[in-house]
Amino acid sequence: MNRVLATLTICLTLLSAFALLHLPLANAPSPGNFNHIVVIAMENTPYNAIIGSGAGTPNDPFISSMIPHSTVLDMNSYGWPTYTGGCSAECYTAFTSGNGYNEQDCGTTVPCSGGYVNQNNIFNPRLNSATGWQGYCENNCPRQQDHYSCLQYSNTYQSLQCTTLSGALVSGGVLNSQVLHTLNSATPPTYVWLTPDDSHNIHDTGVSAGDSWLQSFLVGSGSITSPAAGSLLSTSLFTTPSDKTLLVIWWDECTTSCSTAGPFNNNDKAEIFYGPNANVRQNNVYTGAQYNDFNTLLTIENNLGLSCLSQDCTSTDISSTIFVQTITYPSWNPNVNCGAGKVRITGITDNMTGTNSYNNSPYSPGTQPPSGYSLDSAKRWLTQGQTGGPNPPSGWVSPGPSCTVTNTRGQSVPNFVEIDGVRWAGKAYEDCATTYYSVNGGGSMSPGNWCDNTFNVYDPSVVTNYGTSCTSATDPTCYGRMHLEFDRDWMAAGYCGTSTTYCNNNTLFSTTTEQSTLIDVQGFVFWDTAHIGEAWHSFSGWELHALTAWRPHNVTNPPSFTLTFQGYDYDGAQEETLTLNGQQLIQLPAVDSPQNAGIYVNFNVTNVPLVPGTNSLLFTHANWDCGVTDSTKNVQVTNGVGTIFSDPTERALNCTTSITYTINV
Repeated sequence: MNRVLATLTICLTLLSAFALLHLPLANAPSPGNFNHIVVIAMENTPYNAIIGSGAGTPNDPFISSMIPHSTVLDMNSYGWPTYTGGCSAECYTAFTSGNGYNEQDCGTTVPCSGGYVNQNNIFNPRLNSATGWQGYCENNCPRQQDHYSCLQYSNTYQSLQCTTLSGALVSGGVLNSQVLHTLNSATPPTYVWLTPDDSHNIHDTGVSAGDSWLQSFLVGSGSITSPAAGSLLSTSLFTTPSDKTLLVIWWDECTTSCSTAGPFNNNDKAEIFYGPNANVRQNNVYTGAQYNDFNTLLTIENNLGLSCLSQDCTSTDISSTIFVQTITYPSWNPNVNCGAGKVRITGITDNMTGTNSYNNSPYSPGTQPPSGYSLDSAKRWLTQGQTGGPNPPSGWVSPGPSCTVTNTRGQSVPNFVEIDGVRWAGKAYEDCATTYYSVNGGGSMSPGNWCDNTFNVYDPSVVTNYGTSCTSATDPTCYGRMHLEFDRDWMAAGYCGTSTTYCNNNTLFSTTTEQSTLIDVQGFVFWDTAHIGEAWHSFSGWELHALTAWRPHNVTNPPSFTLTFQGYDYDGAQEETLTLNGQQLIQLPAVDSPQNAGIYVNFNVTNVPLVPGTNSLLFTHANWDCGVTDSTKNVQVTNGVGTIFSDPTERALNCTTSITYTINV
């Protein structure tokens, strides 16, 4: 794909945080955890019957073998606001359109001929192309639209992509040839829906039979780590790293014993997310919250850069629960040449304390020292610094702490992180010294009082009263607390301390109020083995040490940016997609606009969520309208005071040529 790059550098200092564009993406991270998704629709099983107490059950040994490699969530089968008791069919509708629309199983008030729901859905218009989506329902689809979502909608039920197979999805561990061809294609669909019949989906034959079918379908005679040729997980869609494919094993409802179905005893069903190339958290059986199908749908939409559909728009994206986050944000400390991974405290502690937290956290093991140095060296290790200084002292060991680490699950994760919207409590000066740590050369520090300035931070959504929190290692408020340190070596070297504005310990404590003011912090993740059992350290070894920067957390009056431009031949509904920093911004025009054909039209996008630093604005053209080359020109961004970006150049936009503007704020 050809990409045209227009670059303009604008220097503007911003000290406040930025609001997101609109509610549908208000809880969303930047898209990109996965590029493709495969959904397998299973039936009528409570959470406990599949997951048991967390490791699976004797009735589903194959699913149990998946759990250490997957994220498992507890879902409320009927957790959307307009549920009317119409599942199975209503559950399938809700999961693919963001609304149950009072759908009922066919055969009584609803005909079984298909196309009964006249609503937009995840398939159409969101992904309506041959490479956008594909559905397969096996053995002539005996339950028809009740168990096969694309048969429900008036705009998809007659589509060639809504395929009913005459035979089985898998036989003898080898996929149906048509399915196998699709999943091994050089251009596989973005979204694949697979409906087994009631003898395979647990509906009629129980958990054990369904587990055996899943094993045959997913890995054949192989295993989850070594699938046999011809099985689902052996296809190029799952073995090609750049495809970043997510597998979702989805159950429609709990059906029986719903009041005692799982950890929440609230219509619990399981949902399993698997994807080694999609950065899925492994061995992550998460019961810290119960979700519903709208959470999953919004997460799918946000990660694929799609706009939301209906009631899913007011749901919450749960990407941070499912995926190890790798999106990075600029460092505020010029001596740190890393992008920060944004995370909550609970994302680091993994809602645990003690060694369980270390063993399960996606950020484990934290900062590691250079070979031959003690673990304590890692927390004081200075970075390379910056051109023109400050620079590390003589004898410093290169290269300094790593921006990323390979965690205990074999995944590359940010080691330099940002935590926003926390409060601080307790502060002390300790561990004073006159010489640098050996990893920083071991030489004498300049005259002064060089001590660690230590304190704790906490997430107010987890810890409502710091003074009564974390009274024991089993107290869940511990999960939202963390220890931070302005490091003495960093301050002595001029990387932090009173000589800086971005990492000044004095101004933190003199200009903010303990247990009141919200702040944002950045630093390197470190596991301190010496304090795991101590209450002041929240019964956990996790620290940000070294703390590298802080700022006030200000979300009340974010700067407002407006994008204006002229688009030529912008005439088809959602023909052009604008993506900002990897996250869908808007699709234009909103509706079919034949009056725009062959002419330039002015467009105006308000509340554009630019962030401090470099922003990438991408224009792409829908692949269903390749006959005409559209164009874009006179692109401007204003901030209410003046123009901060301007590019008048006319640039081509078509199926093979996108446009990228780089806007530095």
